[in-house]
Amino acid sequence: MIYIFILFVLFSLIGVSFKNISGIDHDALSIERTTMINGFFVGIVFFSHFNSYVTTNNSFDNIYYSFFKIGQLMVTTFLFYSGYGIYESIKSKKNYIDNFLKTRIFKLYVSVFVAMILYLILNSIIGIVQEIRAKITLDRLTVVNAPRTKVVRDGHVSEIDSTEL
Repeated sequence: MIYIFILFVLFSLIGVSFKNISGIDHDALSIERTTMINGFFVGIVFFSHFNSYVTTNNSFDNIYYSFFKIGQLMVTTFLFYSGYGIYESIKSKKNYIDNFLKTRIFKLYVSVFVAMILYLILNSIIGIVQEIRAKITLDRLTVVNAPRTKVVRDGHVSEIDSTEL
């Protein structure tokens, strides 16, 4: 597992450039850079969750397991960079907050409403189909397993349906 993680880190470092190290980079938290950083943190969070499902006995993997005990810190950092990138994006757009209800919330409510209606329709159809199947099965079972009983009639023992009693 440690080898896969090392490959992930190496592939993540392919696009890294170390320009302007001596000065202040005013574009350090741009949307493009925070998106790249978030991609790295998503990978770390993935490995952290994957760590809880996979166990190995390799001694090198102990390094990997101890590293990923800080998975919540990676999630927090991911959320920070996501929020900051969105904030910077909102700052650059004019009247974004004023139009937020019209552009975002309305679309969200419409999507949720459509999803709820589809869920209710599908749930009703599935429920009706299951109820019909259950009734058919119950009818078949009552015919197959009709209770019979032994009775003595006119001195003879005979077996009849219980419904005839």
